[in-house]
Amino acid sequence: MGLLDLLFGKKGAKHFRQASKATKAMTAKSERKPLNRVDDPKDKTWSSYPNVVSRPEGMVRLGATCEVAGTFLRTDAVNAAISAMRRGEAVEAELFREPDNPHDKNAIQVYISTKFLDGELIGYLPRDQALALSKYPEEMPISCEITSIKSNGDVHYVKLVVLIPGKRERTQRGWEI
Repeated sequence: MGLLDLLFGKKGAKHFRQASKATKAMTAKSERKPLNRVDDPKDKTWSSYPNVVSRPEGMVRLGATCEVAGTFLRTDAVNAAISAMRRGEAVEAELFREPDNPHDKNAIQVYISTKFLDGELIGYLPRDQALALSKYPEEMPISCEITSIKSNGDVHYVKLVVLIPGKRERTQRGWEI
């Protein structure tokens, strides 16, 4: 009895071995070049749109730049933001906690506003960022700034920086964790 038999049972181990052999045979036969991903933002067909930075006073970065999740469901709002950036207008973003979200109790929505668009949902913060913010009290203000949007016309990557009050203010108000 081998390790696979112990882990998967005899039938499971048999299927695992067959699948493993089939995969090895397929990769040995084919010497194809790797496919170019259509949604690779490093591809030359992508355009990048930087945003006019509009950081609220007293706010500092929390972590690195991150990508907004779920923008593929809200392309109209992202296209409106791209149009504003092309005109040199600032695109402002706001974060709202969504504790009643059925998928993630720490979910945080990302809304954008432009000259012609007032508070449109474009997606959510990634789970790791939302989890980091969940450790702070709900009454602590949170914000963000969109740093750029990359697009090839069909797929959009919205990058932003999460902002929280500076350490001094967090300590004074009892928000420091």
